[in-house]
Amino acid sequence: MSDKSVNVSGGQLPLRDGGGLEPDQQGRLFIASAGGFAFHPLVDGGRPCVGYVRFTGAGTVDGNTITINGRVYEFDTGGVITGDVLVDISGGGSAAQSATAFLLALNADTGRSVNGANMLGTTEGVFLVDAANPLVGANYTLAVSGANLTRSGAALTGGSAPASRLATALSHTITADEITFRNLSPTDNLWPLGAIGSASTPMVVGVLVRDSGGSLYSNANLTVTVTQSNPATGYWEVVLGDPDSILSANDVVTLIVAV
Repeated sequence: MSDKSVNVSGGQLPLRDGGGLEPDQQGRLFIASAGGFAFHPLVDGGRPCVGYVRFTGAGTVDGNTITINGRVYEFDTGGVITGDVLVDISGGGSAAQSATAFLLALNADTGRSVNGANMLGTTEGVFLVDAANPLVGANYTLAVSGANLTRSGAALTGGSAPASRLATALSHTITADEITFRNLSPTDNLWPLGAIGSASTPMVVGVLVRDSGGSLYSNANLTVTVTQSNPATGYWEVVLGDPDSILSANDVVTLIVAV
């Protein structure tokens, strides 16, 4: 096995024939069935957590609450609350009126964790999105109390803090043998495309499929899974599935993976 090197931003990493990059300064390693691939810096700007609350039926009554990240928004008709923020429904507590009142109270609250917005397609819902700047990546808790109040879940979801990541491209040409293997049982058979050594779960950020002539086509029915079958190895396997048998021999699948 000979040693070579591959250029990356800021210098070179040693590359061994057989498809493996030596660990970089952060201890990451990439092994791919089609050979070694260089990691390149990638800035992840982070993603805000999101969720929603919906108002149904007759709407809210005095004492109903919405709690976001421990902060209590209390619907009230008389001006006295035990919660943190008063939501005034003295003018009416129908579903639409409650949504409007909550949206006003939420966005006026200087201690809020999230911003509110009208939900598209309805006057009876409020969309919630992380208000932190810069993003902290938290998924805030969300609770409701009231017969006509529903929520997206026990917590907002999707939050991710900004991070510096490394990204690489993995390109794999489908072989005739793989097509034969897939045809035995398309819903069960998965093709391992490579393995990534990383302390955190790798993220597939892009998938491209082109035929042997170079034309791109839809990858909507493909599945790409990152799994760790044996945590002791420190590697994550990148696995491709083609349950609807859309791929043909000599098609090229390219993945962009970040760690």
